[in-house]
Amino acid sequence: MCDYSIRSKKMRWAGIDKYGIVVMTGESPKITEKTTFPDEAAKVLLNPPAIVKPGKWFHNGQSFQKLPDRPSEHHVLDRKTKTWALDRVSCAKAARDKRSALLAETDWAMLSDVRLSSDVQAEYALYRQALRDLTQQEGFPEKIMWPELPQQKKNRFNKSKPVVDKK
Repeated sequence: MCDYSIRSKKMRWAGIDKYGIVVMTGESPKITEKTTFPDEAAKVLLNPPAIVKPGKWFHNGQSFQKLPDRPSEHHVLDRKTKTWALDRVSCAKAARDKRSALLAETDWAMLSDVRLSSDVQAEYALYRQALRDLTQQEGFPEKIMWPELPQQKKNRFNKSKPVVDKK
């Protein structure tokens, strides 16, 4: 498993799990047959290349190989196949959280004491309904067509300002 010959300089090592994924790396001043390593490492390999980092590399039994880049924060590593798989639950939760935030940003437009033109209020109502209907889109949660926020006029300070009825 390991060449435990005694060394005087610091030795780099990589701990790999049962699938060969590098789970930790480190340096030790002296490695002997009595040296203990963290339990997460099913196997320890000495002198890995300096570029080898946990979670980014695996050992195929002969050499270290780089794992493919993670496509998104919603992908999880299938340790057996060393490929990324979409975590649909995480992806759907993130989409719903974003939808909730976008709805909250436009809550003001639905208040009865806000005087918007009827056209603008209707645009906001349609936008908000499109946000609520996101989960019904084909391809949800991987592919989402986000609705566009209704156009707003700019005030003299170049800040967004909704169109208001002047009554």
